[in-house]
Amino acid sequence: MQIKQARPSFWRLLVASVAVGAVFACAAVRAETEGGDEAVPDEVLTNEERIGEGKVIWDANCTYCHGKKAYPGKAPKLRPRLYEPEFVYSRIADGFRGMPGWSETYNPDEIESVVAYVLSPRFAP
Repeated sequence: MQIKQARPSFWRLLVASVAVGAVFACAAVRAETEGGDEAVPDEVLTNEERIGEGKVIWDANCTYCHGKKAYPGKAPKLRPRLYEPEFVYSRIADGFRGMPGWSETYNPDEIESVVAYVLSPRFAP
């Protein structure tokens, strides 16, 4: 006796899973583009000295998970063109999921410098 597989149920489950995944993906992108609580002054975002300071901090601490030194799957690929400065500040200061917050390590000016670097044309993870 042969057992028939329930292919229609499989396809329904697959379609439902893809739909649910799309909903969560859209929600994640929306959450990533919304800002946090801290306002980062425009003068900071365009200040070459602050961008340079941010790069030094980035190179010292962030590249292990987000950069070329990171092993695949360690942290998500950053998409700075989609981010608002407040969102980046909030993620750096408070952390997110497996990423620790850095507000106890760096002061607000240093975190702003990292934000300036990540959002600058010089940023290259």
